[in-house]
Amino acid sequence: MRRRRNTPYVIGFFVVWLCFGVAGFVFGYYYSPERDSEKPLHIVEENTDDETRQQGIDINNFENNNELEEKPVSSYDLVVGEDTKVVFRTLYEKCQETNDEVKKPLNEMLGLKEKDFKEYTAQNLKEWQMVRFSGDEIVLFQRKNQVCPNHFLVSQEDGYIAIYKYDEEGKKNLVEKTQIPISVLPKLDQDKLNRGILLPTREEVNQLLEDYSG
Repeated sequence: MRRRRNTPYVIGFFVVWLCFGVAGFVFGYYYSPERDSEKPLHIVEENTDDETRQQGIDINNFENNNELEEKPVSSYDLVVGEDTKVVFRTLYEKCQETNDEVKKPLNEMLGLKEKDFKEYTAQNLKEWQMVRFSGDEIVLFQRKNQVCPNHFLVSQEDGYIAIYKYDEEGKKNLVEKTQIPISVLPKLDQDKLNRGILLPTREEVNQLLEDYSG
């Protein structure tokens, strides 16, 4: 009988112990030092990322500045020297030919940097535009609405095939008047000769005359 009376006390003690155990586990899980330490660690990481982003800009700028300082002075201070080639490049629009004339720099050009050379060109070579500047070569460019010099024009003079040659100013000069009348040629060739046939070399002119005389 004494054992039966003690049974409820045992069960109650077990229930109370179980409740304390569950409460202790919950308290330990949510309020343990290890779990609380996760939160500040996360905040530190976020702050570190923000600071790194901000510092990264300064670091990049510092690296870029170092790169600029390490570049040789000559890359910034290119000047015209005695060995610099000055190329005068002309595009002749009527024949779409380009002609390069290479010259040595004038004494007043020596020692000029790019900015100074541009100013010199604007004042003294107004028809030219600088398109390239280096210590080895300077290229000046211009366009001319004419036929380039030394080109030939095969046309007609007084009913006969005639050969003209262009000079530096783009003017054509008669160099030969053949004995080939254009009246013996087909109408298509007569029309071409009346308009004029532009050829770059004397060899091509001679070949055309052979074709017409044959």
